[in-house]
Amino acid sequence: MNLKKSLTTSKHVVKKSLRSHAWLGLFFSVFLYLVCLSGALVVFFQETERWEQPTVTESAQVDIQQLETAINNAINRAINNQETLPKTLYFAPPSDVIPRAHVSNRSGGYYLNKDGSRGVDMHTPWTDMLSDLHIYLHLPSTIGIILVGLLGAMMLGLMISGILAHPGLFKDAFKLRWGGSRQLEQTDIHNRLSVWSLPFFFIVCLTGAYIGLFSITVFGYDLLDKDTSSGEIVDTIFPAQLDIERPTEPVQLQPMINQLKNQYPEADLMFVTLKNGGSTGQYIEVNLHMPERLVYSEVFRFHNNGDYIDSKHMSDGDWGRQVAYSSYRLHFGQFGPFAIKVLYFFLGIAMTIMVATGVNLWFIKRHRLNRWYALWQGIIWGAPLSFSLALLTSILFGTTVTLSFWVSYLLIAAWFFVANPSHPQQQQRLIKWVKYLRFATLAVIIVSVLSHLIHYDYALLSWFNGFNLILIVTAVLFAFLKKPVKTTFKS
Repeated sequence: MNLKKSLTTSKHVVKKSLRSHAWLGLFFSVFLYLVCLSGALVVFFQETERWEQPTVTESAQVDIQQLETAINNAINRAINNQETLPKTLYFAPPSDVIPRAHVSNRSGGYYLNKDGSRGVDMHTPWTDMLSDLHIYLHLPSTIGIILVGLLGAMMLGLMISGILAHPGLFKDAFKLRWGGSRQLEQTDIHNRLSVWSLPFFFIVCLTGAYIGLFSITVFGYDLLDKDTSSGEIVDTIFPAQLDIERPTEPVQLQPMINQLKNQYPEADLMFVTLKNGGSTGQYIEVNLHMPERLVYSEVFRFHNNGDYIDSKHMSDGDWGRQVAYSSYRLHFGQFGPFAIKVLYFFLGIAMTIMVATGVNLWFIKRHRLNRWYALWQGIIWGAPLSFSLALLTSILFGTTVTLSFWVSYLLIAAWFFVANPSHPQQQQRLIKWVKYLRFATLAVIIVSVLSHLIHYDYALLSWFNGFNLILIVTAVLFAFLKKPVKTTFKS
């Protein structure tokens, strides 16, 4: 009995945890909602990249000669001052997920023709908009990624305070009171999703916080540890770049691949990285996906003529390095079969719903059905429509995607706020407006799919129509969801 009592959270702790949980979630709710929703969609970024450019020639066959030609073409353009190459340039062969050979860096890229020559530029504005929203919140990169990292840390704090605030959370794991009191319904949805998805939430929030706050952590070493520099810390986790002084010469890729294939026959070639292309410090990195490992890749470094230099030991080095290099796959669900992506999508939606219902509960418990509640409904239900409008914009115009998203999103939110549903008649109007938003989302997605089909004129039985069908079915399910707003509490 004493043991049970000692393990039971005190009423004081529960009260304080509940208060901090509510205010912490409320203050960051809009950012959390957008990051969670965009994150659920970004899980399929490889599929949406293909869908946005359906006319690019696809092939599942890896052609080393194609990559070697592309690398040397890029080097020659740099040597002849036709192009300034970035310090890091990635050359990716076709894969099962993206069956298109392409070249890329942080600022964009292009696809490769069969002979290794430069093909069309990569143009995926809608996918880029989603990714940029999830990783940077459309802010300058340094500020944005730190803020998103802080949001990941906040979510971890919300998880801890939520568990402390609800001692019976796990005991009531299968209690779901659906269709009765709105407060009980929202409470059960919020708490059940929290319990069922707790391991996923923990992993995603922890890896997101690590990815976003890595730069702050490194900066902290400079301030707190005078014996260790930030550069040394980075080099411990991600080995330093090589300092090579050798004449620039053509890259011989085939000997590198042959050597690695003999040593790691079950590993898959992910991409080849050209470092310092066109300069005396030029060398090659070959990235392999090691079988049955979560690390993003193992990296092997070579001189241009194919002579082996070393390995970065991402998959067999210090455990800290392996954990750090596994964060990407864990965070975005980029491991295992396609079913893993589907699971991550639904769990990401569950996290999004958890954020929405958490704020709903804050209003319901205080009996406040006012303009602020209306604003929150506009934020929740306006985001899918704004994403859909941005999708249509990307198909029709291709260059105003982010602007389209934010203009439509802010207009929807402002309209709901100004409406101020403070009496029963306006409460009924709020229900209709939310319904209209959902059906407008369905209509825009259907128009987007038809516009995409007409614009690119691809075969009716192609892979892309399967993706179109998934988009429409998802939109139909969204449009015919249960009535989202009830009028069972006073303003």
